[in-house]
Amino acid sequence: MAEKEEKQLTSIERQRRWLGIARITLLILGILVAVQGIYFGIAPILGGIFLITGALYLFCIVIVEEPERWIIERLGKFHRVFFPGWNFKLPFVDTVRERVDIRIQPIELFTEQTYELDLVDGSVIPRYPIVYITIDPDNPQRVIYNVKFWREWVRDAFESLLPRFVQTFTVREAVDSGMILGDLLERIKESPGIDQVKIRNLEERIASLKREIELGASKSTLLQPLLDELELEKQRIKTVSIIHETICKELEQIQSQAADMGIKIVSAKFTGQELPENIEKARQEPLVARRAAEAATYRALEEATMRVRPVVQSAEILGEAGMGKRKALDQALILEKLGTAAEQKQWVVALEPIISQLTEIITPLVKYLAQKLQSSQNKG
Repeated sequence: MAEKEEKQLTSIERQRRWLGIARITLLILGILVAVQGIYFGIAPILGGIFLITGALYLFCIVIVEEPERWIIERLGKFHRVFFPGWNFKLPFVDTVRERVDIRIQPIELFTEQTYELDLVDGSVIPRYPIVYITIDPDNPQRVIYNVKFWREWVRDAFESLLPRFVQTFTVREAVDSGMILGDLLERIKESPGIDQVKIRNLEERIASLKREIELGASKSTLLQPLLDELELEKQRIKTVSIIHETICKELEQIQSQAADMGIKIVSAKFTGQELPENIEKARQEPLVARRAAEAATYRALEEATMRVRPVVQSAEILGEAGMGKRKALDQALILEKLGTAAEQKQWVVALEPIISQLTEIITPLVKYLAQKLQSSQNKG
């Protein structure tokens, strides 16, 4: 594309160069031929006048490049539009009012300051908000004569419209869901339909929660706060839907007025966004806490795995020696407990299994001896 445009511009420059050479050549030849009339009569003078007239005619020809349209005024009044190619312009009578570029042009918004937009639950700083426009290639004079400062008109219209649209979103919708990125004109046109879908989904969830509360009274304490939250969100979306419909109508009016002035609004975009430091920090805190919890869980699983592995290995060895699976696992756990307690020098804990087993043996023996003693006393 760039090479083709370069070749096209080179071709135009070549035409202008040859046109300039032809002008000068005819003018010089005309003067030289006319001078010969002093010696050879009227014929050379007429020929010289003809050549000079041709040179003057070539001086009236201008070549317009493809991306441009020239607005021509004759004696201070609009006369015509010069389109790409060769055009005839009377010297001293026709003047170029303006050269209009019909390619897509960016118009930056909020250029005077860093603009912070308030959202439902926070704020956001848009980066490089731009409106892209094109000029009507067939009637470019309308943008010149219908409004004096048309760029300022476009800037004022969208600096009023876009903030009111963005302010209807939450931080999560604006940043995480990307509702303020992409073509904002399409976002505005789609927003009433999206709002209706959100309202229907909320109504379905509310109806489902109400059925659950009716079926189980015990759940009402847990589900009622969620139900109230959904009802509030539904009311918010309904209010936002009315705002979106109003903004959508305003956008249609702006586009219609722009079309009457010969301007086509192509798109409007925020090329990026940032959150204020306090909001970004508040959003990061839950993420940091969650990552810390995940790391702690991972470490706990790692430690548990390291402790369980020797128990499983010991149980397998005891099982291969002929011990039952359940008993082998119990004995392996006892061995592991003994080993851990010995490492930590907790001798009471280490001797606890031995004491427990001795208790199991001695208790029946003590009971038996007590019974024998009582029976011998009864006999005596």
